Amino acid sequence: MLELLSLSSDCSPFDRFSILRLVKLPNLRELVKVEAQAASAPSASRAATPPSIFSNLKIFKIRNCPRIKKLFPFGLLKCLQNLEEIGVRYCRRVEEIIEVEDKKETITTVGNNETIRLGLPKLRKLSLRELPKLKSICTTQGVMVCDSLQCIKIYACPMLNRIPLYLPLLPNGERSLPSSLQEIRIESEEWLELLSWDNPSAKDIYLPFLKPCYDHSLHKGFDDLKDFNNFVQSFQGQKRTSHELSVEATDDDDDDDSSDAESDSVSDFGDDDCSKMLNLSGMEINEDYPVLLPDDLELLWITKCCGLKSLNDVFEFKALSDLRSCQIKQVDELECMLELFSLSSDCSPFDRFSILRLVKLPNLHELVKVKGQAASAPSTSCAPTLPSIFSNLKVLFIYKCPRIKKLFPPELLKGLQNLGEIYVIGCTKMEEITEVEEEKETLVTDGENETITFFLPKLKYLELVALPKLKSICAARGVMVSDSLERIVIVECPKLNRIPLYLPLLPDGKLRPPPTLEAIRPNSREWWESLVWDGPSAKDILLPFLDLEEDFTFILEKLTDASEIEDE
Repeated sequence: MLELLSLSSDCSPFDRFSILRLVKLPNLRELVKVEAQAASAPSASRAATPPSIFSNLKIFKIRNCPRIKKLFPFGLLKCLQNLEEIGVRYCRRVEEIIEVEDKKETITTVGNNETIRLGLPKLRKLSLRELPKLKSICTTQGVMVCDSLQCIKIYACPMLNRIPLYLPLLPNGERSLPSSLQEIRIESEEWLELLSWDNPSAKDIYLPFLKPCYDHSLHKGFDDLKDFNNFVQSFQGQKRTSHELSVEATDDDDDDDSSDAESDSVSDFGDDDCSKMLNLSGMEINEDYPVLLPDDLELLWITKCCGLKSLNDVFEFKALSDLRSCQIKQVDELECMLELFSLSSDCSPFDRFSILRLVKLPNLHELVKVKGQAASAPSTSCAPTLPSIFSNLKVLFIYKCPRIKKLFPPELLKGLQNLGEIYVIGCTKMEEITEVEEEKETLVTDGENETITFFLPKLKYLELVALPKLKSICAARGVMVSDSLERIVIVECPKLNRIPLYLPLLPDGKLRPPPTLEAIRPNSREWWESLVWDGPSAKDILLPFLDLEEDFTFILEKLTDASEIEDE
């Protein structure tokens, strides 16, 4: 990831990363490589060299990296004080998660035992899966001090024989796990019996939190829809802790390695709590070849399937009460997510989705297409039919969908009250994020100005990148009421000339920015200076939040082929 040639090497923008995922890197051997002057420095100074590397990292996940043996060197640990999630999977040579070389600096004597305390104060989740050579999470003398820890998952790590959590001594003489801990999921009771414990009472302390990780689990692949449907029909109603099912065409020779990588990473997508998954790849799906979905499905992944124009065309969703995450990628014929033919159309389980990712869909024109009776109804009667669609949606990620022009129709907006994150990247025809048709219904008079208010009360992150035709986030007179907003990123949107934040007027006559706002990140000061503001003091109010230090080069490099699907 990073090569340090000297102690003064510049480590930015690695200090700004909050999420890092490493997937299928066959030659990755270490996260930080120390060479030349840095390598010849004394070990004590080496440990102190990279305090800013990954200092804002919150989520770290790595899978299918077969060369790496040690994940975090000891010197890096001091930089990971904001780390909240660690997920490691299918790395067949990983032997140790935290490598400890210089033990003397951190040894603490407790009774007759010497322990090395390794602090990760914000770590909430630790997931270790399919690591056949993993011998230790840290050194045999190490204990992890994780006061925020909620969940540990350990599965198929046969050589691991210790869970090294720090058990502080309470005033009553007893030891205790972190008060935040909810569960430790392990592979089986048999593995539990093989564990070694730091003291005689440790096993009894752990026991109430230990739960089987994947009892009644199922991993099964198919290359024929008929066989898959027959299996699902016999499988319905059976209670399983988890299942990973896949239906993949065997004759797809366009990009075998890419297809394999996508199927491998299905369980890394979205919420780690999703344990019942289906991956459909390279299949023909239409009314003649429908797909029977498992009734307990939580995550649906669709890649390179043909014949699919909308999800409710060929999928029977009514019985799915648990489906909450969905990714659709490179499905060339998909025109919309949902097609409504009447006002009584059933919109479930779209009202249960919490994460939706739409990636490289060349014919996607809209999220919801309204036809027939629904299209001919007056807008006032039509609007109440849509609020339940996506009503639980928290994350929307849309990437390189070159046909879509308007993201949210006005009827859909009322149902997005739980939306927390919006990412729109490389959509070359996108003109407007929120479409407004009936402006009179939402007009609010503020002094001499009439504004159209849009309420997104839980929106925290808004990122708009490489949208060359984007003219407005909402209407020319629209403002977004988003009191949870933390970060706005706007990069390579040359036609956008306004940031429509609602800035209420306080009793002292001053405007108030969103109380949680942390940063507004444009890619140039020139663009910021060209913006049009709703009031004379709006720019001054938002100026303290301006962050021009972010390096967007890595984003733009990924988007150099954003126009790979040419406009018709």
